Amino acid sequence: MEMVRLALILALALAVPLSVCQAQADQGPLERTGRTIKHSAEATGRTLKHDAEATGRTLKHGGEATGRTVGKGVRKTGQTLNHMGERISSR
Repeated sequence: MEMVRLALILALALAVPLSVCQAQADQGPLERTGRTIKHSAEATGRTLKHDAEATGRTLKHGGEATGRTVGKGVRKTGQTLNHMGERISSR
């Protein structure tokens, strides 16, 4: 039983790649070129989508960081003005 099972597994392991190769060989150069172009276009679309999402995240994070930086600068300027006002009024 074990030998039959092993023979079946080996037969399938050899038959599947051969059938795939045969199916690809049945296609002419035009079909293969069309398939290649289609796959390339799909890959390019995925890449562009990924890059656009990454760029959007970068811009969002950059905008948030700029807002924090500007906010800190405004607060520090306000504190400085308050301290200067206190110094002037205490003289």
